[in-house]
Amino acid sequence: MSDVPPVSAPGVTKITQPQVYYGLGNSSYVVGNTAQPEIDYQTQSGTSVETHYNGTGGVRLSSIVRRAAYALRYNDINLLISGLIRPNSRIIYRRNIQNMITTAAPFLHLDANPYPAIVNGRIVWIQDAYTTTSNFPYSQQGNNSALSTSSGLAGNFNYVRNSVKV
Repeated sequence: MSDVPPVSAPGVTKITQPQVYYGLGNSSYVVGNTAQPEIDYQTQSGTSVETHYNGTGGVRLSSIVRRAAYALRYNDINLLISGLIRPNSRIIYRRNIQNMITTAAPFLHLDANPYPAIVNGRIVWIQDAYTTTSNFPYSQQGNNSALSTSSGLAGNFNYVRNSVKV
């Protein structure tokens, strides 16, 4: 991959939707599918290639009550008064993939290194996650002192399985 717009080497999967709404360091919210188009990139002639968010992530800002609630939550009056927000606009506020997974499945132990992949022309994140227990019968405790801190395997366990790809 190189350049803007993304250019793939021959034989490499092409990115047809280069927009990135989720990732590792994203902690602020965004509002997608507004009346304001998003600029993907500029062509060599200087014209902008635009897009709109068409995903299903986030919460629809379909009523004034929802807009007011999020304006209060984020202390941002623009969420309430902006004329660019439409009923099918979505606020995406949980954008860090590891935080999303921990919220949905707190029993999983996450590897420290999620990685992006191209799936059907989109950039998606893949996270390895482990299930562990310290109550597996006829097993001895694992020695986690030799493990890297980035392994995500803290605490005592006698069974571990890399059983989940999120």
